[in-house]
Amino acid sequence: MRFLLMLAALVAGSLLAPASAAIAMLHAGEVIVCPADGPAPPDFGAPDCAAMPAGAIDPQGRQLWVRAVMTAPPALTGARPLGLFVSAKAASEAFLNGERLGANGAPGRTAAEEAPGRMDAVFAIPDGLMRAGDNVVDLRLSSHHGVIKFLRPVHIIAIGEYADPTDWLLRQYWPSLVTLGALLAGALYFAAASITGARRAEPALLAALSLFAAGQLIVEAYRGLNAYLYPVHELRVALIVATSFGFGASLAALTLVKFAERRRVVWFALILALMIAAVFLARGFDAKAAFAVLAAAAASAAIAVRAAMRRQPQALLYALALAAFAATIVLFPANFLDHLFFFQVAALILCFFVAEAFAFERERRERETERARALQLESALERAAAQEAPPAVRVNAAGSLTIVNAGDIAYCKGAGDYVELFLKDGRAILHNGALAELEATLPKTFLRVHRSFIVNTAFVRTLTRESSGVGALALSTGAEIPVSRRIMPKVRSALG
Repeated sequence: MRFLLMLAALVAGSLLAPASAAIAMLHAGEVIVCPADGPAPPDFGAPDCAAMPAGAIDPQGRQLWVRAVMTAPPALTGARPLGLFVSAKAASEAFLNGERLGANGAPGRTAAEEAPGRMDAVFAIPDGLMRAGDNVVDLRLSSHHGVIKFLRPVHIIAIGEYADPTDWLLRQYWPSLVTLGALLAGALYFAAASITGARRAEPALLAALSLFAAGQLIVEAYRGLNAYLYPVHELRVALIVATSFGFGASLAALTLVKFAERRRVVWFALILALMIAAVFLARGFDAKAAFAVLAAAAASAAIAVRAAMRRQPQALLYALALAAFAATIVLFPANFLDHLFFFQVAALILCFFVAEAFAFERERRERETERARALQLESALERAAAQEAPPAVRVNAAGSLTIVNAGDIAYCKGAGDYVELFLKDGRAILHNGALAELEATLPKTFLRVHRSFIVNTAFVRTLTRESSGVGALALSTGAEIPVSRRIMPKVRSALG
């Protein structure tokens, strides 16, 4: 409970942090954009200039001049140092009220003339230059060094208290960074489980899922750790989409391995196709990453719901967790990739960890039971060689009691609340009772070699082993009985 409360508090803090940062800064709204042939400011009233929102500025493949009139309240022009923040995929040169503040890289008409600037830059504003009321911000921007065209290359033009941009970017990412330890721990735990456990696929996919999420978190937070040049931003967003896609593919594969009994490859290919379509059709890299994950989460939730309706183990837990995960993407698209995604992944991994822990414990008990049965089988095969006199077995069939000589029973097959007893003469008798109950009454020459089969070892003739590790016992009656993988070594040793 304490962990969940802490997680909720961190999520709330991560959602409120960007809003607080926005209130403390004066953002550019409507701007005038003019094409630029040289370093001198143009006539912003010329016919080839256009008014537009600041978020629509696009200097990619060209050089522009941008003018923004920003009305400052008196509280913003106090004694504290101020800075002009420009976050854009561009080189920039900044002016405030006609005075040059400096350059971030060197804008130019061509790639040869331009020196790339940092993705996130701040220009110090000299004391007294910023005044209460209207202030004119002029920017020269260019963006020639890049391969990927961004839908929104200019993120921020704002004035606020002077600070390193990476500091306030990192403050937005730090709540998510607390999940990095959980993601890496989950990756290590499940990777170890995939090596040492009997089941390999599920822990391996859980490890991949954790690693992709941890990788995405590191790539996301890198912007707050290093003031990189704007061409690096293309690689960063491409990696975000790639890790999101890898996460979604791992999630879909995990769900299919756990709950799909047939056509797993076909279903996985269809989900991948849906994810690829989401990546290509979505506008903007954040949307591409989010919709790739959404497609995988929604498809995985549908598979888990179907499995839950069929009452498969763990299916209900997976269905609820995946449905909540997909719903979060839809309800909080603005904050999902930056914050909620990593908390949701940490919560998913916690749910999967609990489910796997129960599964591992169940497997441990089954291994112990089968180990005991293997020892019992070895002993029984030795006794069968001595041809001990078989006792009688009481069989409840169709409301009547039948006494059957145990030596006449070749094998027993469980069928729900009933057991089929197959005799050496080819007859089959239906016993009203569970296989486990019957096992307790049979002599020691009878061994349970499979979840659904008990064999009279006196009838065993040959043992074959398949490449998958399972085997089969051929009986003198002509029947073939499956042997589980874990008990095979003991059976082979006993049969010599």
